Parts: sequence; C-alpha cells; structure tokens
Amino acid sequence: MKTDFETLLISLLPLGGTFLMRNEFSTGEFKDGPYTFKKGKGWYTIYPEKQQNSERASHIHLRAQELSFAKIEVFEKRTPQLQFFDKKREKAPLVFTFPSFYNWEKDAEPIQDHQKVFENWVSQWGRDFELGGENANS
Repeated sequence: MKTDFETLLISLLPLGGTFLMRNEFSTGEFKDGPYTFKKGKGWYTIYPEKQQNSERASHIHLRAQELSFAKIEVFEKRTPQLQFFDKKREKAPLVFTFPSFYNWEKDAEPIQDHQKVFENWVSQWGRDFELGGENANS
C-alpha cells in the first residue's frame, strides 16, 4: 500500500504499543501509550496522550522524511511489529510493537483482545507500505 508516515502514525498512536528507535550506538524504547503527536518543521514529537505539554513528559522526536518503506514482521511467541526502514540500513531504525500478545506475568498467557486489535489493524491497513511524501495515499 502506498501511504505516508503521518497517516500510519495516526492509525498506530491510539493502540498504545511500544516505539523502538535504534541505531548503531543504542536502542531506546518508548512505552506509555496511547500517544498523540505534534508536527514541527520536519519533526514529529510523540508523547503520551494524557500529557498536555509534550516537553513536560517523556517523548520522542522523529524525522521521518528518510523512511521509505514499512512492513509487518510476525515472530513466533512474540508480539508483531511494524518496522520502518530507510534506504541505508538493513535493520529498521524505527519499530512500532503492537500491544503485547502475551501476559508474561501469567506464564505467557495470550491476550486475545490485543491479538484482535492487531488482526483488525492489518485487515484495514495491510502488511507492506511504500512511504511517500505528504498526501501519498492512494
């Protein structure tokens, strides 16, 4: 599906989940959804929906212009991810992990509601995305 980063972001933020940002030096996790965002000059600031001011809470700043495609990755006994790639890296620098499929405090008991959220999202949006500029929807 051809779309833009912002459209996908808007579809993901209410779900909660976890954002992972990674590079050759580090990996950061951002867990405190559901989220909202504001857009600045070339940047997206993502922060917890319950906060009125993005700078007063944990938040992340993203530059999404270089992200060219995204795809769903499903792993055995792990929660699926939407991985965002640029043309330079083999490993996704930005990852959204859907709400956990398993309750690890209860011996990995499946969380059926979260699995349904994922299934519904994929049936609406798909699994592979070509990211273009603004208004790239088709």
